Amino acid sequence: MLAASGLLLGALVGLFARPTQRVVAIVMAFGSGTLLSALAFDLCEEAYEKGGPAALVGGFLVGGLIFVLAEGFIDSKGGFLRREGTRHMFLKEKKEQRADDILRRLSEVQIIRSLPPQEVQAIIAFVEERSFMDGEVVFRKGDVGDALYLVLDGGARVVDGERLLATLGKGAAFGEMALLTGEPRNATVSALGALRAYRIARDDFNHLMGRSRALADAVHRLLEERLEARHGPTGGTEQTAAMWRKVASAHLDRGVTEWEERDLVEKHAGSSAPLAIFLGALVDGVPESIVIGATLVGTQSPSNSFLLAVFLSNFPEAMSSASGMTKAGFSRRRILTMWCGLVVVAGLSAALGNAFLAGASPAALAFTNSLAAGGILALLTNTMMPEAFGMGGRTVAFSTAVGFLVAFLMVKLH
Repeated sequence: MLAASGLLLGALVGLFARPTQRVVAIVMAFGSGTLLSALAFDLCEEAYEKGGPAALVGGFLVGGLIFVLAEGFIDSKGGFLRREGTRHMFLKEKKEQRADDILRRLSEVQIIRSLPPQEVQAIIAFVEERSFMDGEVVFRKGDVGDALYLVLDGGARVVDGERLLATLGKGAAFGEMALLTGEPRNATVSALGALRAYRIARDDFNHLMGRSRALADAVHRLLEERLEARHGPTGGTEQTAAMWRKVASAHLDRGVTEWEERDLVEKHAGSSAPLAIFLGALVDGVPESIVIGATLVGTQSPSNSFLLAVFLSNFPEAMSSASGMTKAGFSRRRILTMWCGLVVVAGLSAALGNAFLAGASPAALAFTNSLAAGGILALLTNTMMPEAFGMGGRTVAFSTAVGFLVAFLMVKLH
């Protein structure tokens, strides 16, 4: 509980003192350095001496794999909100996935390919997702042609009166002539099952044409061809679509703007987010606590260097988490209650680790140490160190080195 109290203290500092990002980064880098030293000279060295190479390698790899899989699942449920670094990485990844999905679908529509791929970033902002229940009408015959639709999931029925004209599946586009002419719809389209679709409004498309002379010229040429031939594109479409998608992807802005961040947080931070955040913090802290309990098996005192390393890594992590959770709409009371609960759980984990491992063999203790070491190293490389560098830049490298040196000297001078 003493080692985990860094979580509560860090949350208090983050909520009330509001340190600068550079200060948080320096402390986080220092904590990363102490943990690296503790892993090498407390956990790994002891695991090697007690269990040999097999216990060390096996536990280390399993621990790292468990951490990575658990973190990925928890982040997908809203746990990414607990830290600045995980939130930024998760949201950036989601933005890239959405942009790539939109490009893949848009590249199949000849009208959209009229947009120069270098300017594709402009159209991404105008693509919105719509959902329709089974049988719900998307638009009716005679309605103003005001948008293009691209089917994401489900299907759509195209009818003229009682006559079924077509059934559209995933990846299909409909209503594209509306972007060119704005003529009334010549058929009724309704959802076939649960339908999700991307929608591009004609007004937005016209706005894009006003900004891009190349797009306007290409659309006018295409309109002439369509009105004369009244048939779709032929020959080379697949190759053209692939080339357009490749060039467009290379010109995408991969950053996350403030409004995009708010939108993505609202979309992905559902009702499961508080529990996911708590579980994510458990995944980060429980292995450390179990090892603290395990180090007391057969001895009277724990490793001071490891205790210091855990405390110093928890402190900046909680500072960063408090900031991220505040931005996600969590109250101060809720945040502090969560960290208090984690301190208690950490103490119980240490007690249970000590109790269950009291009669364990040296090989089992070695495997436990290396299992925790693999998880902790994965935590460092996945979150703490990238986040520290992202907030503090190159200067945090020195702080990491100092943290490593301090923990190393504690081990050797103990």
